[in-house]
Amino acid sequence: MILQDERKLPVRSPLITVGGVKVKLECVQPTGSIKDRIATYILDESERLGLLRKGMRIVEATSGNTGIALAYHGTRKGYPVTIVMPEHMTDERKATILSLGAELVLCSKEGGFLEAAAIRDEMASTLPGIFNPDQFANPLNAEAHRIGTGAELIEQAGHPFDAFVAGVGTGGTL
Repeated sequence: MILQDERKLPVRSPLITVGGVKVKLECVQPTGSIKDRIATYILDESERLGLLRKGMRIVEATSGNTGIALAYHGTRKGYPVTIVMPEHMTDERKATILSLGAELVLCSKEGGFLEAAAIRDEMASTLPGIFNPDQFANPLNAEAHRIGTGAELIEQAGHPFDAFVAGVGTGGTL
């Protein structure tokens, strides 16, 4: 698939059947995960609402995929991006975030995500011009899937589902 227009991100992903189970292939998104959907939706809606404006810096705490998606979509839109994550995350995730032009702030393995979120919150409260997407508490995270991924999934299937199975974390994965 060749993306002709970056303004049409995220892309519509295929729905296939494997062993009688419907599977949505979110790996076709620009950063290879479903987190492209929440990153674009949160950034677009936050711009529309005036919460994210030119000249601001995006700062988020993450274990990787959301940070990668925010680094890609944030820098693509012209925003500097800082990702805060525990130091024990994979070297590949760290390298990917840096290669996308984002700054990386590492916290201790022991402090984990609570420390990463605390650093993000401190930056947001003490530095000027910070936009904190706060994926852990932002209702736009789940809304991206309610109006985007979920609607697309039902339309592609052509019928309602009998059951739906998914993991739950921040609400940013459907």
